[in-house]
Amino acid sequence: MTFLDYSHVELSEEFIAHVLFGEDSDAEKGGHLFGRKRENKTEFPPSWDEEHITLALKSVLRQPHVVSFHLPRIILQKEVDGVYIELVLRATNSGLIPHSAFPIYGAGVVQNILGQQFHLPQPNSRKGK
Repeated sequence: MTFLDYSHVELSEEFIAHVLFGEDSDAEKGGHLFGRKRENKTEFPPSWDEEHITLALKSVLRQPHVVSFHLPRIILQKEVDGVYIELVLRATNSGLIPHSAFPIYGAGVVQNILGQQFHLPQPNSRKGK
């Protein structure tokens, strides 16, 4: 039974681009599409394209498995197609806005550390942040 539904939160094109490709001005922000190779970042599985990732993020909003309140942030988590995803919302005066989203672990998820990719098939396999 799901009580919390955040599907009213808009995932703008800018936010999706941030999640997929990252910020040109700051290599520490975003960039989780497979092949981006941003240091310390996790990447979605290689078989996940932009549409698959976008649909997965919408699924997290629609029916999160875990919701944690760390105001002004609300952390949503859900397993989608074998990948555990975290999506962070930020509460503002004008409502909730997406702040970040990334894969935590699962089949095909990797984390980039010192130029190497480490597979993160299960919980607690992350090496960095």
